[in-house]
Amino acid sequence: MEGELLRLQELKIKCPHDFSNHFEPCSCIVPVTNATKTFRPIKPRKIQKHFVWKDIAERQFKERWRAQNENRTLRDRLVREYELGRHMHELLRRPQFPQHYNKNYSLSSRDKDNVFKEHVRQAENALLGVDKVLQERVFDASCSPYIGTSFEKDANGDVFVTQSNLILPFELTIVSKAFWSVLGSEMIKEHCYDHHVEHRLDDVITQSFGIRYANDSVDGDFRCVYTLCRFMDGDRVVIVWVGLFEPIVFDGLLRGGIRCQQIGWIELQKRLSGTANNTLARHQSRFKVEADEIGEGKKMILQSLFSLAPLLSEKLSTLCSSMLEKSLVEEDWKLNGLVQHDH
Repeated sequence: MEGELLRLQELKIKCPHDFSNHFEPCSCIVPVTNATKTFRPIKPRKIQKHFVWKDIAERQFKERWRAQNENRTLRDRLVREYELGRHMHELLRRPQFPQHYNKNYSLSSRDKDNVFKEHVRQAENALLGVDKVLQERVFDASCSPYIGTSFEKDANGDVFVTQSNLILPFELTIVSKAFWSVLGSEMIKEHCYDHHVEHRLDDVITQSFGIRYANDSVDGDFRCVYTLCRFMDGDRVVIVWVGLFEPIVFDGLLRGGIRCQQIGWIELQKRLSGTANNTLARHQSRFKVEADEIGEGKKMILQSLFSLAPLLSEKLSTLCSSMLEKSLVEEDWKLNGLVQHDH
């Protein structure tokens, strides 16, 4: 390469004219090469890097969740076994009752007329307090429909309260007859024993019966008296019920001096909506448990009986709703179906 450059330099000096004709100037020199260009593929980066601690944290969370569930299950089992042991200990300490005990020794041993008079008096007192209760916000017409439950306290202890506020698309006459038919029905005798209708007048019904209730946690035999009263005042009807339930046998033992009482009412009032005659139905019931003497042994029984209130309320509401729907259709047909047929 150096020899070639020297030869060209010598030629340029000796013959400058020939050198300029032989070689044309150029602005740039582009080297010619046969080298091939190769590229190494680059692996794309991950959007999120995978950290080892993430798997460890997930395993720890799952293990902690499993341990908490197992701990909760064991604690619930321990509570049930403790209650069972306490109950068995109580059974061993107390004498067993005779196999053929008298189921009617409690309420039936009282004067039935006195019980009836007391129930009527309580129904009249409940009627006097209806207007005051209806001033609560949940009973305002703008809050309809409303159905709710709550727990309250009064001078005698805890009270389970149910309330409802509904507008029914039927006339007042139809609704009042349907409610009276359902609440005063003798269908309760299909679910009880020793059923008797003590009084049946136009606006007063009293029934007595015995009933047994059992579920996974309690087993009881109750003697009951149920009185229904109806008060009518023009375009307003109020139906009041008073129920007294005394446990005869509860959790395998004879019980005395304990009472469960429910006092409730439903107010039916005519309500015009355009050209339609609807009925505003507002209801409240209060359930409580009382005892003559509250000792350590009776506190647990009172709590168990009081815990039955929400369960019984739900079952009775479902049963009465089904019966009421059928009764409303029947009463509507009696009143409107026959009129249309005559025309």
